[in-house]
Amino acid sequence: MTEILFGLYAADQVYCDNQNSDYFLDDTVLCLILDLDVGNISSLDSELNGFDFTGDMIRNLPAIEELKKAKKDGHHVRIWFCPANPSEMMSLMYLCYVLKDSECPVSCVQISNTFDLNGIVLKINSTDEAPVEMLRAKRAQSVVMSMNMRNYFASEFERVKNENSQLRTLINERMVSVPENFFDGFIMDSVTDEFTPITQIIGSVTRKVSGLNERFIYNRILQLKDEDILSIHSLNSGKYSEFVMRKGETDNA
Repeated sequence: MTEILFGLYAADQVYCDNQNSDYFLDDTVLCLILDLDVGNISSLDSELNGFDFTGDMIRNLPAIEELKKAKKDGHHVRIWFCPANPSEMMSLMYLCYVLKDSECPVSCVQISNTFDLNGIVLKINSTDEAPVEMLRAKRAQSVVMSMNMRNYFASEFERVKNENSQLRTLINERMVSVPENFFDGFIMDSVTDEFTPITQIIGSVTRKVSGLNERFIYNRILQLKDEDILSIHSLNSGKYSEFVMRKGETDNA
């Protein structure tokens, strides 16, 4: 079986569980992440040939090579995903698009958005946030994904692929293409009238919006500075070392 998860921590936990199992599960465990801001996806095709990932997306190439092998050999593919996370839904759609012409069986493990851990209810926004106890419990709840469901998610990915927006998000359980400035309000809500470390602002935004890459938020902050909306001060030339504040009327004078 080929296990696919959309988080490094969760993939590592499942892999370790497989290794430590009484029955030793010799599964391939892959981590594949398709950020909402991956940008140009027009060249992503179902044969996994000739596409050109940019930036951090290069990290997915080993996983995609293993997925090609699983598709070719007809191995059982099991996908773990959290429907509350837009980035994971984007990744799920992509995988169904890749496997749409394959006869290999596909099942899924759905990570719910809450989990009761010894009487404490945890809110789960991504597979990576799921504690190992939840991952172990959910493994037994794996269900077969019907061909109709696979085709639906594949067609949804094809739609957003053709739209080829720079950014997308999940609205009313549907992936929607949105303009680059769609999440700027979350950035502005995290900025004050005093200089704040840019890393603190990025962290605040990622806690509010699942699936956004830190690089994308960083570049949006720089863009807001170029648009004369934010002021940025840096003690050195290092990336992510900047301090950010709202630009007041006196600054614009």
